Amino acid sequence: SLMLSALNSVEGITAYDSAANFILFKTPENQASNIFEAIKAQGVLIKNVHPQGGLLTDCLRVTVGTPEENQAFLNALKVAV
Repeated sequence: SLMLSALNSVEGITAYDSAANFILFKTPENQASNIFEAIKAQGVLIKNVHPQGGLLTDCLRVTVGTPEENQAFLNALKVAV
């Protein structure tokens, strides 16, 4: 998807392909909560799955929305990373 490609083009981010309407992505080590908060501070809400630990450590999850919502998220992520 365009969103998956866009996410994977952000330095330090690894996005995982999904058949669902959301994308799980890994952040640099110990940065998930900081990035989550920085994105939230810009008015974009995603899910912080890092506290669940295990394979989800350092991961966040974004729901794929409208092109405008997706762009707002990507802009916020680039500022946050």
